[in-house]
Amino acid sequence: MLNWATDGYSDSCGHSNARGSTADCSHFLGSYDGRPESVQTADHLTIDPGAAVLKWCISKFIYLSCLSSVMATLSGGLLGCFRCAYVWRPRRGAPSRICPRCKSCHWDAPKIRPIRIGHGAGISQILGPVRESIREAANLRGFEHIRVFGSVRRNEVTPRSDVDFLVARRPGASMLDRAGLEIDLEGLLGRTVDVVTDEGLHWLVRPQVLFEAVEL
Repeated sequence: MLNWATDGYSDSCGHSNARGSTADCSHFLGSYDGRPESVQTADHLTIDPGAAVLKWCISKFIYLSCLSSVMATLSGGLLGCFRCAYVWRPRRGAPSRICPRCKSCHWDAPKIRPIRIGHGAGISQILGPVRESIREAANLRGFEHIRVFGSVRRNEVTPRSDVDFLVARRPGASMLDRAGLEIDLEGLLGRTVDVVTDEGLHWLVRPQVLFEAVEL
């Protein structure tokens, strides 16, 4: 997970935040789950539903645009194109202005699909009754910052739908702990559960998942 205070960022438009700066864009991120009521944002301001949707969407786009080039930089110095999924190693000292395969100059700009909120069961119905139990189970296994994405997030749950969680791993938590958390949550929910950590997200889907995910 990117630490704004220590890692810095540089986006495709040339805006940057030098490493070591104290600038923090996390206050842009509120939460909106499609429910028709006022929303409590990350900066503790309660706003009306219409403004909440607009603020949430704009803030998420700002956040992801700032992170775009960081997300497109893979381990080992590799770069990845969000347009054609091509991965390459750039020439030393030469900036990558276009993707070598598709020739797009927007290779580092993620494609974000708008979220369509359905009319079926969602977070309130599926997770609401056991919300605290989910948090306790995650805490015992060494995970925090529990977020929901996928069909449950979009209110499109069917009898065969699984539940997708995005979590932050605390130091000491292992892959076995993550597997154990999945088993614990499947017992609570009676559904198949998929738990993925921040660092476990594939670079190509990371922007969409971060855009869609909401705090439990």
